[in-house]
Amino acid sequence: MAYKGVDLGSLRNDIDSYLTQYGQVLTSAFNTYAQRFEAYCFLEEFKRLKAAGLAPVLRNPGGAKYVVLKFYTRGRPSKYSHCEFVVRGEHIEMHHNLKIRSFHAGSPGAVDPEPGFHLDLAFIRADSIVNDNWVSSGDLLSFVECKHMPAFPELIASFLGLVHEVMPRYLSCKRASWFTRRRLRRPTLMTSRFPSIGARSVWKTVSARGLSLGFVRYDPVSRGLIDEL
Repeated sequence: MAYKGVDLGSLRNDIDSYLTQYGQVLTSAFNTYAQRFEAYCFLEEFKRLKAAGLAPVLRNPGGAKYVVLKFYTRGRPSKYSHCEFVVRGEHIEMHHNLKIRSFHAGSPGAVDPEPGFHLDLAFIRADSIVNDNWVSSGDLLSFVECKHMPAFPELIASFLGLVHEVMPRYLSCKRASWFTRRRLRRPTLMTSRFPSIGARSVWKTVSARGLSLGFVRYDPVSRGLIDEL
């Protein structure tokens, strides 16, 4: 039988079941596979941080029990949920669909609106959001792109382009130990389906360059995320 990707119903059940343990309720204002996969990835990162002993805390707008994720580029970050945790005294936040200012842009305010990119999951230094809108690339510690699709060469190129725009320093040398010390996931591409043969071939060139980048996919058997390449 051909693999059809993430099951929409079971994915929602997994999310609701986990959050119920912590007295949290996910809002139901999303219906597409892509949005649910992003919600799943957000929760999986929360679970991974908890398993690492970092005691992450979900902060919801207004202190309510409702987890509100940001499925669109519009909207102020303060109106949505985020995750907070501390590593060796360093306060870090994980946000959904947060705007990161381009590393290659000029001084802030030189262009309106600020040139930037909305990242699916962004790990930033705490309290670094400017004007309840965007974050400097210097305050971005890592990020994850969550795509409900099989990986293909052009998708990998798009991911590398994002790294170049917001974290180009990680395209020049190995930085694996930097992420390990902070127990952060490296800048990572997450997909919900198997990669194409072409994607595997292209990623081999990425690995050969020694870049500290990750590539994982959803596994329908374990119903978890695994390193694919």
